[in-house]
Amino acid sequence: MFEIIFPQNRIVVNYGDEEKLVLIGAIHSETGNEVPDSSLFFMEESGWELVMTYKTWGEGYDLLKEEIQKDREGYVIKFKNGFRMKIKGEEYKRLHKILTNFSSKDIWELLRDGKPMDEFLDRVPDEFYKWVKQQVSSFEYAKYRIGEHCGKIHDYFRYGKYGDVDPMPTKKDFALHLEKCDVETFYRPILFAMWDGKPYEHIIWRIMKPKYEKPFKKDEN
Repeated sequence: MFEIIFPQNRIVVNYGDEEKLVLIGAIHSETGNEVPDSSLFFMEESGWELVMTYKTWGEGYDLLKEEIQKDREGYVIKFKNGFRMKIKGEEYKRLHKILTNFSSKDIWELLRDGKPMDEFLDRVPDEFYKWVKQQVSSFEYAKYRIGEHCGKIHDYFRYGKYGDVDPMPTKKDFALHLEKCDVETFYRPILFAMWDGKPYEHIIWRIMKPKYEKPFKKDEN
């Protein structure tokens, strides 16, 4: 029984560029019994890395949990009958909840709703912080460019092309202009909102709704 470690499978703990299998136990194929840890030395001699083993002396759950370092996941407690229980540190659980539940769509929603994301960036790994900041910058730049692009189309038609012409063009004239110029369909609700003097930021955010993407996970396909 092994645990696999490689960069693309990163969840919380950063193992750098390590790629390895760590032996955590073995089952006898004929009897179905677990092989004692003391009998696994032959695997180590063959080049396999064995999981670090700690002896306990009756420590309680709370004490074991307090001793978990912040850059470690936790312990696996093994009982005499072979039953195992994992004890995870509070910092690991906090980061795990953020990193496994936080996606590009969550960032999009927070920005769209004008909510702070400071709580999601508190003491997170540098890679996660960088990924979030890159997502934020990308959304903000896209929002600016879309608004600027639509604004130029609207202002040119309404004030540049016609100036002080009387009577001023109608909304129908504007719609015909957009059709003639083959302006992308998804921009038109923004342009008509601009024409009517109505809020349009929510329309831009709707256009920018991203595909689901998470940090650390890389799709090799």
